[in-house]
Amino acid sequence: MNWPLLLPLVISTVVAILGWYAGNLLNSWRDTKNKRREVRIPYLITAYRILVKRCDLPPGEHLELGLEIESALSDIQLFGTAEQIREAKRFAEAEEKKILIPMNDLLNTFRNDLRGELGLPHIKDPVWNLRYGRTQTNPQKE
Repeated sequence: MNWPLLLPLVISTVVAILGWYAGNLLNSWRDTKNKRREVRIPYLITAYRILVKRCDLPPGEHLELGLEIESALSDIQLFGTAEQIREAKRFAEAEEKKILIPMNDLLNTFRNDLRGELGLPHIKDPVWNLRYGRTQTNPQKE
């Protein structure tokens, strides 16, 4: 057998097989990550929008959003990060006690997570809303 001729052929074949396997493994990992992102992002965006609608309403005025909020909290538990789930639980406990809590912590975790998923920079400013046709009372002034 001609070893000087066979050895480079065997080595190049092994390298080609290992390269193909590594490439296939990396493509599979990337496809799984992209699919997870495709499924997760729409649910979190919807949950974010529902919670933004609720965030500045006084207690008792957001009952029409009840089913949407329940759905949003379920989606957060399914697709959210550990921090988002903790903040959502804190929010749900406050809702049960009919306590109005600031939503900025929860909404900021959503916003920054979604911005990170989309390749956008994080923002430290609090979430703000513009509402038309609704007068707001400040409970501290009454």
